[in-house]
Amino acid sequence: MEDVRKTLVKISGSNYKENISLSLHTSFKTGGKAQYLVSPTTLREVKDILLLCKQYHLPFLILGKGTNTLISDRGFKGVVMLTENLDKIFIRGNRLLCEAGVKISFLLKACLLQSLSGIEFLAGIPGTIGGAVISNAGLKDKWISDAIEEIYVFSPATFEIKNLKKHDIYFAYRKSGLDDFFIYRVVLSLQRQEKESIRKNIQYYMKKRIASQPIGRLCAGSVFKNPPGFFAGELIEKTGFKGYYSGGACISSKHANFIINTGKASSQDIFNIISAVQKKIKMLYNIELEPEIKIVGDFEVPK
Repeated sequence: MEDVRKTLVKISGSNYKENISLSLHTSFKTGGKAQYLVSPTTLREVKDILLLCKQYHLPFLILGKGTNTLISDRGFKGVVMLTENLDKIFIRGNRLLCEAGVKISFLLKACLLQSLSGIEFLAGIPGTIGGAVISNAGLKDKWISDAIEEIYVFSPATFEIKNLKKHDIYFAYRKSGLDDFFIYRVVLSLQRQEKESIRKNIQYYMKKRIASQPIGRLCAGSVFKNPPGFFAGELIEKTGFKGYYSGGACISSKHANFIINTGKASSQDIFNIISAVQKKIKMLYNIELEPEIKIVGDFEVPK
């Protein structure tokens, strides 16, 4: 649609592209082409892009680093919005304000530089603060929500900007209740601590992740949420699925709740493993494994 293309070029300039492979923007390194791809630099641009989507009834997808997303090989017909250029950080005493596209690794460097402690447990997570908030990233007993003071969000439904205090947000295990919003800015309340102590904490959590997870491989973090009373990885390992292959994808031999692209996997290969695991766990334990990663687009359901 020429009018859509012209308007997106007007809004985003050189930050607009079309028919771009989404394998370039996901940690699985799979996925078909995006019809339109934009990387807004301001909230004004975000609003204008979403207004265009509403006007032309175009689906839209918001992507940070694509570290928790599986996108169909058939691509995405609509607008994919990358948050990579929304990457500003502001420090106000013990409060850290950051835009949605700030990478976790960069955020931790800023905290170390400013002697701010409280989120070192995020070390090793390859995504952005926006994605971390949406999924309430963390460990068994530490969550990003513990450090959140407030979040500025934009509603694509009402086109309102809201300032949500922590008590306004429903945080739970791998949930925030913010899926229908565009997270613009996150305010974290942290504590002053000596740099050396912060550095040691970051190193500790990083080593812990490296020891237990396939860090650095083409994967998307934990594939399934832990069902109540169980660990998804342990259930999958008990079924003998560790090392299971489908095409170019396999279940990690290091941690059974991770699926790896060995180099030539398609999104369908990964989806096939997800479906096979869900079917087996349901049959053996009568447990419905819920994906932690976001599955976008059309896939063929294996028989």
